[in-house]
Amino acid sequence: MREVLSHYYSWLQQKAKIHWLQVEDSNSKVFYNSLKVRTSRNNINRLMDSQGRWVEDMESITTAFTSFYTTLLQGSDHRTPLIPEIVEMGKTLNDEHRRLLDCNFTDREIKEAMFSIPSNKAPGLDGYNSHFFKTTWNIIGGDICQAIRDFFRIGKLLKEVSITTLTMVPKVQTPSTVGDF
Repeated sequence: MREVLSHYYSWLQQKAKIHWLQVEDSNSKVFYNSLKVRTSRNNINRLMDSQGRWVEDMESITTAFTSFYTTLLQGSDHRTPLIPEIVEMGKTLNDEHRRLLDCNFTDREIKEAMFSIPSNKAPGLDGYNSHFFKTTWNIIGGDICQAIRDFFRIGKLLKEVSITTLTMVPKVQTPSTVGDF
């Protein structure tokens, strides 16, 4: 009996997937209902902060997440001190290697590298992926090339380029604390 139910359940799942593939982008009631369900599932309306208090307004929820992850990610510094004698025992760059690494990239080389990235890859915080940069290259290509050369000249990236986003993914079915994300 259990085997029959398992087979029937699997068949229903396949049927549902086929139906979804047929109607997912058809601007239908099914599509909009699925968006509503997903949006409501992704909203955080109530949460227990690290002090054990329930918070319900968006500002308090934001503060709870910020506080929790700031504490978590700042942690203690576990860097090992550099011991010069050990470094000297390892391989080092010769003058030829240094010369190869210290080259100036041409605009053509930078463009080739950018255009080698698949168009749907690397969306940033602003939503721009490599397709955007490829299609607008005649407008922004010079600025991109200059920014890349500046990075190799001074060794620093703009804060806006190297920013990181944390995405809250629930670890449990019904998360109630900040640590459940």
